[in-house]
Amino acid sequence: MKRTSFVCLSLIAILFGCSTNFTEHTYLYIENSEIIGEEKENLLKNLSPTIWDEIDRSNKYAKELIAEVKKPNSEFKVSPGRYIISGTLAGNITVYDQDRKILLDETIGIINTVTLDLNENHIIVADGGFESIMIEPVSTEIQTTLTTGIWDVGLDVEPGTYSFKAGWGTGYIIVLDRKEEPKVYDVIGNFTESKIELKSGQKVIITEIDRVDIEKVN
Repeated sequence: MKRTSFVCLSLIAILFGCSTNFTEHTYLYIENSEIIGEEKENLLKNLSPTIWDEIDRSNKYAKELIAEVKKPNSEFKVSPGRYIISGTLAGNITVYDQDRKILLDETIGIINTVTLDLNENHIIVADGGFESIMIEPVSTEIQTTLTTGIWDVGLDVEPGTYSFKAGWGTGYIIVLDRKEEPKVYDVIGNFTESKIELKSGQKVIITEIDRVDIEKVN
């Protein structure tokens, strides 16, 4: 995914520069680092509806898989459960559903791991940059740091309003709701901080950045 530069918009909030012709896009970005328009659409297109599948978080059937990546775009499957994926050396991990829609697409090396729920039909594809990948079951607990992956409000994060901030790197926070318009927030290291209300049942995707620290606010 290609990132559109928002350096100019960040400087507006500090220096009141760039342009006096503020658009809705500009106001949303200055206020809370929220992005709309084409960049948002590109992040959300081809997103797998299986993100809403209910997975048994007890990991009753989940099993660790450590495998060599013997050829480019090697494919792997696991039993249903919640997993953390890592690899050596570095490369791209893409998780598809059975209709080849994308659940997750991240580069290990830019980030360290990805965490998400997987079902028996998901296909994990590791490109040729890897020598091996590790797919390991991970327990569910309330988090104060969200790493790259997909998180459930009510299971991984308590409902509430949070300050989201990263110490370094660039990426996105995506908040999905079955009944409301998705929201996408930009993350540029120490330059952006978003206040986001999270409701039970929502999904939070952390993408293209290794970690985001969250703190409840009034």
